[in-house]
Amino acid sequence: EQKRRKVSEMLQSAAKVDPADPSYQYHSQGILDTLADLLKDFRTEKEELDSEWAKAKATYESTIADLEEKIRLNEKAMDELETSIETLKGEIAQARGDLVSAEGLLKDDQLYLK
Repeated sequence: EQKRRKVSEMLQSAAKVDPADPSYQYHSQGILDTLADLLKDFRTEKEELDSEWAKAKATYESTIADLEEKIRLNEKAMDELETSIETLKGEIAQARGDLVSAEGLLKDDQLYLK
């Protein structure tokens, strides 16, 4: 905040400064120092943000890859289950046919035994 205040003061007083004035030369080093400090702070903050962004991006890409793998596995499982369903439908139809035949034989046997 103090650095920003210095920059603001420097910009506001720019109209009042005469470059030929010896005190201008004295104050210019302070301005340069302030700008150098601001640049240093900016670069430090940028490095931190770039690092955070890289971590977030890696997490995002990892999550996407995991979800895509889960989707692929679920699709494969669904395909296998659909095949199983068709097989089971056939087995159920066969079992029903066998049941009907067995019931018919049972009724025939019961009539024969009477």
